Amino acid sequence: MEHTAESNSADIYIYDVIGQDFFGGGVEAKGFIDELNSLGDVQEIVLHVNSPGGSVMHGNAIYNAILSHPARVVTQIEGLAASMASIIALAGTEVRMAANSLYMIHNPKSVGIGEADDLRKEADLLDKMKADAVDVYAAKSGQTEEQISKWMDEETYFTASEAKEHGFIDEITHESRAVALDDFGGVLSELKLPENFSDITAKAEDQPEPGEMTRERLDRYVKRLQAEQRGNLQQLADNAEAIFSLREENDGLHASLAVAQECAKDLESERDALSAASQQMKLDHAAALERMEESLSSRVVQQLGELGVPPVTGAVDAAPRGNAQLIAEYAKMAPGEARKKFRESHPEIDFTQQS
Repeated sequence: MEHTAESNSADIYIYDVIGQDFFGGGVEAKGFIDELNSLGDVQEIVLHVNSPGGSVMHGNAIYNAILSHPARVVTQIEGLAASMASIIALAGTEVRMAANSLYMIHNPKSVGIGEADDLRKEADLLDKMKADAVDVYAAKSGQTEEQISKWMDEETYFTASEAKEHGFIDEITHESRAVALDDFGGVLSELKLPENFSDITAKAEDQPEPGEMTRERLDRYVKRLQAEQRGNLQQLADNAEAIFSLREENDGLHASLAVAQECAKDLESERDALSAASQQMKLDHAAALERMEESLSSRVVQQLGELGVPPVTGAVDAAPRGNAQLIAEYAKMAPGEARKKFRESHPEIDFTQQS
């Protein structure tokens, strides 16, 4: 980041993958936004981009942060704006591109592990990510969504002139000088291309009016190879990160399952203990009732004996009444069937004196 107080402008560089890569590098959303906020009250920001892309989530956060900044943002593509970096580049109020740079768009990619439903959900998420990207590209370029989607399906690289022609950028900078085809062989020797490549160039030289090979085209070819290589490395890194994340999630699920199984065992033990305690309480209650009935029966028999009443068989409905009380009740009753039944129900008492 470079901040020029006198001109009230600042420069920010995205010269790495978007998000953290496998080696700990990369431009993460939080770090970028912290850097953006630290600029203070500037009127113009130049966003320098040279990135193969990376994380969609980090990229969307960076894109939105740039859009929300009050300063005028000028994007300068200085090598490669591929994948998610091609989205971020469009956050600028004005988008410029060096003549020897490349602009690439393609479909979002991911790595999924799981059941069929899990993979279907992952595919649905990728479709939503693509739809968001199509909206951004179409809004900037004015191209139809169908055309944008076709380019993404084909993983299309655009030169600076092509990107401008299709509306992705506004201005081309750093126009390259042409180099003769005779100088091209020396440059190719540094690329360590296959041995038979010299035969191919020789045949090209034999063609009538071979024309010129511009340094722009050569740089574009080299940049494309570098972008593809870095993109492959980033994809491997993303795959490894996804696998590690899934492993950690799987370990966490196993641990949670083990805890749940232990809790289930504890609950089962508590249930068995409560069931045993309830059964014991029932037994104790029945025994206590039986003892109370025996005690009550003994007391009734004892009291009847004290009154001179012989014991009776059958259940005792209530505490026994004295002979004098029974005789008094009998005496009050009018002669008739009720009096007869009362007398018959107490055969132990002689009511003849009261008749």
